[in-house]
Amino acid sequence: TGSSDGLAILRRLAADQVFTSLVDASTSTFRTHRLFREFLLARLDERPREHRRELHRRAMRWAMRDGDLDQIVWHGVEADEHATAMEAVSDHLLAASNRGQIDDMWRWIRWIGTERVLADRSLAALPAWVSLNQRRYDEIEPWLEAIVMVDDLADEQRRAFDVHASAIRAGRDRHLGRLDDAVRHAALGVELAAATDDDMIVPTVMATHAQLLALTGDDAAEATARTAIDAAIAVGQEPPLVMAYAALGLASDDPDAAAAAADSALSFVISPDLERFHRPALAWLVRARAALDCGRVGDAADAAGRAVEIAALGDEPAVTALALACRARVHHLLGDEGERRADLRAADAAAAALIGADWIADEVRAAHAATRFAPGLDADRLPVGARELSERELAVLRLLPFGLPRRELAAQLFVSENTVKTHLLSIRRKLGVAGRDDVVARARELGLLHDELDASRGETRRDG
Repeated sequence: TGSSDGLAILRRLAADQVFTSLVDASTSTFRTHRLFREFLLARLDERPREHRRELHRRAMRWAMRDGDLDQIVWHGVEADEHATAMEAVSDHLLAASNRGQIDDMWRWIRWIGTERVLADRSLAALPAWVSLNQRRYDEIEPWLEAIVMVDDLADEQRRAFDVHASAIRAGRDRHLGRLDDAVRHAALGVELAAATDDDMIVPTVMATHAQLLALTGDDAAEATARTAIDAAIAVGQEPPLVMAYAALGLASDDPDAAAAAADSALSFVISPDLERFHRPALAWLVRARAALDCGRVGDAADAAGRAVEIAALGDEPAVTALALACRARVHHLLGDEGERRADLRAADAAAAALIGADWIADEVRAAHAATRFAPGLDADRLPVGARELSERELAVLRLLPFGLPRRELAAQLFVSENTVKTHLLSIRRKLGVAGRDDVVARARELGLLHDELDASRGETRRDG
């Protein structure tokens, strides 16, 4: 209002409970009732336009001192100070991104106007980034094409935009499981980044490329991850550090080094609320794999569960497939055969939906192979026939010590009696024995059955 007694007025209103209350005495912060606010805004609309603009301009300057970006943008737009509003968004964009304020960004875009945003060098790619993070994949290309149509972008602006576009397309294709296209877009982004002075996008595109290389088993993943880490540290970006350290861990053959990289990645996720945006699923997977390699099955179970959960939340089908395969190994060691089979089926489905993911398919197949036999059994030492036992044949074999008739075996496995008969004949042939008792004896001799485990689970198996 331009007067000097605002604080006294607010205190009097709060004391008299006139639609106003004190929120924080130490900062002299007050809150007005929503209906009172609407009444005041309606009164404001009755004032001349220039008077309203001046009041919004004052409010914008006050918000700039207070650091309230929402208020800066809203009052700036209402005051026709669009340049100031856009500059404020640009200045705070990195911090807002680190905090996962994606919905807020979309609101700022709508307030400022998409045409103005698309024509601004620092904000042109923001609508496409928001669409990516909100999983509105069909909107990404239209936004990117809209920037191409802007006539007055300088060459340097277009180069910077091309880097953003490559990173956005890489992220979209990764979320959709098209890893071959994602790697190609990320590699192009890294190449284009060398010719731009936009330091903010460089760590993101490098970290994205590093993770994609790690997820496809490329030997260049480790070096790329280290370069991305240096670039992210230089500009203080946290999400690329999460991604790059996770990629470094996945690319490492040393469990201790991998665990250290995963811990570094997770240290930059400052709140569970930011997990969707900082994308730590791969870091949790790396921690699970490292724990499993070191024999810490409990830690591996917790970490693999977190990886599966966050990968689904963040639309990460590649990480989902690997995390499910890792968790299946954990269930196998814990003797949870039902959970193991469920995770492997889900991992198979996730891997089958991926394109350009041969390394991930190999990892899932390796999990199948590693969990076929009893934990601790060296499968390479088994006779050829025993090594050739299928998953279903092993499932039948594990039930044989309980003496169930063929009908109950079929019910337990949800197959027909004829199918069980076929499996039994195959098992006898592969183990080189004749009757059921001989099959069980031979299986125990080879270490294919764990008597204590089976005995403890007999009643559970019978009850289904």
